[in-house]
Amino acid sequence: MKHVTREQVRDLDRLASEQYHIPSLILMENAGAGAAAWIARKSKGGSLAIFCGKGNNGGDGFVIARHLHNRGIPLQLFFLGHLADVNPASDPCINLEILCRMGLVPREICHTDALRACYSEISQTEMVVDAIFGTGLQGKIREPIFGIMAEIASWHKPTIAIDIPSGLDANSGEVLGVALPATATITFCLPKKGFLVGAGPSLTGEVVVVDISIPRELLTNFS
Repeated sequence: MKHVTREQVRDLDRLASEQYHIPSLILMENAGAGAAAWIARKSKGGSLAIFCGKGNNGGDGFVIARHLHNRGIPLQLFFLGHLADVNPASDPCINLEILCRMGLVPREICHTDALRACYSEISQTEMVVDAIFGTGLQGKIREPIFGIMAEIASWHKPTIAIDIPSGLDANSGEVLGVALPATATITFCLPKKGFLVGAGPSLTGEVVVVDISIPRELLTNFS
């Protein structure tokens, strides 16, 4: 299967919008719904801890949380930072608003101590869902996110990465300061080049590719 760079991912999304008039919100919905379906099949009935960031990867996490909740799967939903930091004009914000109207308001985690205070609850969860950073991440992760991610990694819980393990460079496979090792990576459309090089093979675990409805003709002709 073809592996793509972050730049090619952006081009695919852009072409899907420009040539086929597929709204980015639909792509996010399909990504989250597909990931949630896979997670539900793997779940043994325990609760899940979902960690979301403020960008599109976090938006995927919001969609996943909605679909898992609707399937009756218990979950705890966390947001790294302040919810007010989510761009109000963005697709993630639309999905965040839906969650809040459903009563699923993510708990804000702004520093490591706040996460540790929740650990007695999180320790009982079946697995972690990592929707913190996606393929667009470039540059080293800084505090307080660095410390929060390091704390999550120290738990060694089964972890499902959404699109890419947070902290892994999508192109080079470099660890951008800290990364969350995944038991499985649910990646969208096509796998990423960073899965094959550097730390990629040791961080991605099982790689599952989910179709998000980008037209087959676009993928076939894309290079």
